[in-house]
Amino acid sequence: RSPLRIVLDGRLRLPLTHDLVARAGAQPTWLVTRKDNDPDRLEAYRSAGLEVITVGVDGAGNLSLPEVLGALGQRGLTRVLAEGGGKLAAALLQQGFVDRVVWFRAATIVGGDGVPAAAGFGLERLAEVPRFELLSIAWAGDDLVETYRRPS
Repeated sequence: RSPLRIVLDGRLRLPLTHDLVARAGAQPTWLVTRKDNDPDRLEAYRSAGLEVITVGVDGAGNLSLPEVLGALGQRGLTRVLAEGGGKLAAALLQQGFVDRVVWFRAATIVGGDGVPAAAGFGLERLAEVPRFELLSIAWAGDDLVETYRRPS
């Protein structure tokens, strides 16, 4: 099955000329954004073929992840593969919405010049870190793929 594409974009920075928008007719794409965005701009995305879902924001002004996941659940989605940046990964982990992690590691070291897989959690104690248990290890070409799950 082809996956449903879901873009979280609270500030509507996704250009209407982007490939995700251009192919929305052939590949179902949903745009999740803030309730208080400009209605005319939201209509431009709808006219381009995207389903627009509006949600509230949290105290920091970011999309409310409980509302995002609730809206997706109301539309029948029970599983989500989150492939985003470090900020989204950290927020999902911090709020306990991650039950499985698939970690790809290349045989290279980037160091401090690399982009972090997850933004800082603001932990005060190491005991607050999300814990996972190893399920499997496999090779994908030269990369190591580790799969973890949240303990039951």
